[in-house]
Amino acid sequence: LSARMAFDREIKFAVAAMEVGDSLAAARHIRKARSQRGYRRHPDALALWSILNLRLPKQEFSGGWKAHAMEGHGGTVNSVCISQDNRYAISGCADGMIGLWDLSSGKNSAMFQDDQRSPVTSVSLSPDGAYAASGSGDGTVKLWDVSRGELAREFVGHAGPVLSVSLSHDGRYILSGSLDRTLKLWRSSTGKCIGSLSHELHLAVSVHLSQDGLHGLTGSWDKTLKLWDIAAGRCMRTFADDRH
Repeated sequence: LSARMAFDREIKFAVAAMEVGDSLAAARHIRKARSQRGYRRHPDALALWSILNLRLPKQEFSGGWKAHAMEGHGGTVNSVCISQDNRYAISGCADGMIGLWDLSSGKNSAMFQDDQRSPVTSVSLSPDGAYAASGSGDGTVKLWDVSRGELAREFVGHAGPVLSVSLSHDGRYILSGSLDRTLKLWRSSTGKCIGSLSHELHLAVSVHLSQDGLHGLTGSWDKTLKLWDIAAGRCMRTFADDRH
């Protein structure tokens, strides 16, 4: 039996299994089809797999293709962010350095840091890639001019290390979450804090601003997510797993 014939047969069996709702059987046949020499990335198999992937129970990441290994930091990389046009990535490291990377080549375009060299805990790029926000272990939030690799502005107000930052879609605001159990909203152009939210039991280790900048989503060590109304300064909804 030739590889082509074996591939076609397994694809046929996979389609039949999908039509009767047997996703696990379909997955087995697609794997067999892709195991044929020269057919691992055949468009027919990948198309079926992408459809089937929406139906299968998720257990673990099983594979992928490494495009580049980007090296240059001298410590743990704590945070990464990809530009909206997928051309660049920015990284924040425990050694206090922020790296800018060209994704097409995998090469480092720039490395920059401030004088304090405090560990960078979180990074966030503006949609146009012109600016980047970073959170630091010294409790500050920083705004960087990416093209120049220079510190544009520093935001001071947190009483503990900043754990996460998020730039608004228009780049006008930055949301930050800190070990001091507060969320702060900053105006990028002035460096002023224009809002502060807190919850004594909710330590936000991850934050994200909605595209319109009206809402913030936080993730916490208390195993919950919270949706915040930024303007009103209140928690709108708490998301928790009620099964436990």
